[in-house]
Amino acid sequence: MKSKQIHLILTVSFILLVELFYSCKTKNSTKSDKSEEITVAAYYFPNYHTGDPRNDLNMGENWAEWELVKNAKPRFPDHQQPKVPMWGTVDEKDPGVMAMKIDAAVENGIDCFIFDWYMYEDGPFLNRCIDEGFLKAKNTDSIKFALMWANHDWVNIHPYSRGAAQNCFIQAKFRLKDLKKLVICY
Repeated sequence: MKSKQIHLILTVSFILLVELFYSCKTKNSTKSDKSEEITVAAYYFPNYHTGDPRNDLNMGENWAEWELVKNAKPRFPDHQQPKVPMWGTVDEKDPGVMAMKIDAAVENGIDCFIFDWYMYEDGPFLNRCIDEGFLKAKNTDSIKFALMWANHDWVNIHPYSRGAAQNCFIQAKFRLKDLKKLVICY
């Protein structure tokens, strides 16, 4: 039964991606025709900062995603781990760090950040990157941003051990005919 559900999810996802690709084609345009330009957006997962109350409770005080990077181990021959990021393990809740990231994104053709955003009964989760870093950066006005509401319970999938069972699929209840309503292309 589960393999049928997974197959259905993957099939529907593929169909939606193909439909999205073909429905979002733009006509030949010139740079002066702003209505026909494509916006390039980058998905941003904001868990590279310390001091998040949920992370402190579940992972230990001042834990951030960087701990996974720092503690990465080689898993096969010639696998070079851990990798050291060019900018180091910076804290994204620092407005200066976010200004640096905004500059790098804009200089490389990114028009928009789409931040993963969580809200639970007791308040927001992983919001310090946005609230303290991005919104207070001196150059925030040079890039658009959006919030992608992650409407699911947090699933702790790390650190992963090879061969360990993973249950990342969350049971979704939807009607196939309603799925088209979710794809909006403008």
